[in-house]
Amino acid sequence: MIITDPAAFRARFDEALRTGPARVDRIFGADDREPGQVAVIAADRTVFWFLYLPETGRAYVFAVQEPGREPEMPTGAGCTEDGFRLAGAHPHLVLELLALTHRDLTIARGQPGAFIGVGMP
Repeated sequence: MIITDPAAFRARFDEALRTGPARVDRIFGADDREPGQVAVIAADRTVFWFLYLPETGRAYVFAVQEPGREPEMPTGAGCTEDGFRLAGAHPHLVLELLALTHRDLTIARGQPGAFIGVGMP
């Protein structure tokens, strides 16, 4: 996925992050250097996977799966080698989701059925 309009991409992601079903695929702890990983599903069934990197305090969308397509790493405007960099209130919202569970592969918002067929990229 090539991002040409970072504001439009951010708006799509923001809506999914605020309201969509969310699944914590990998948590992180205070002594854990591994990133926390979360998946959220937008109203149009696009799946966004993102990471929170505790060593830097930054968050990135590292994969996007449009309906009927394979997951793709976002590239283009607003992206680094880690994916689409989230700024502003995003890390706070990411941490809120991660705080909802202390177990991997836990549905943090919504119903488990929303994730049928949604694997990890």
